[in-house]
Amino acid sequence: MQQKVIQIGNSIGTIIPQFLNRDLGLLPGDPLIIERKGDQLILSRVKKTKRKIARGVDVKFMKMVDDFINEHEDVLKELANR
Repeated sequence: MQQKVIQIGNSIGTIIPQFLNRDLGLLPGDPLIIERKGDQLILSRVKKTKRKIARGVDVKFMKMVDDFINEHEDVLKELANR
């Protein structure tokens, strides 16, 4: 897939297509690692640290909560700022 480099203020950047954002679960503000290998740039997600689960909490339930938070993080942040 080919993307153009665009001007963003004093910097340059490119657009990550929505289907890749959705497939990778990327959200605005998510940190990325940028590496250079020869003439290639490689973008990688910063691995999220696993949360410790309190004793007695069902692991399956916590996975559902984490998935919900990741899917709706932008809305939850908006609500927290009100």
